[in-house]
Amino acid sequence: MPVISHTVPFLLDSSDGHAITQWRTDARDNMPEHRSGADGTHLQVGHDVSAGEVFAMIVTRVSGPTKPVQQ
Repeated sequence: MPVISHTVPFLLDSSDGHAITQWRTDARDNMPEHRSGADGTHLQVGHDVSAGEVFAMIVTRVSGPTKPVQQ
């Protein structure tokens, strides 16, 4: 059962990997414009990622039942 503030493993699928890599590529490609603007924009920077990689994710919101559902 997910609990707010807990760290859980997150397995990237192909669409996650593609989207994250694209955000990071765009940030690298446009870094001079971002630096000159200094407008507080948050950039996705880092290494490219791929489907199948596991990352730590912090639970920030839980929707649905907060107690285990009995079957």
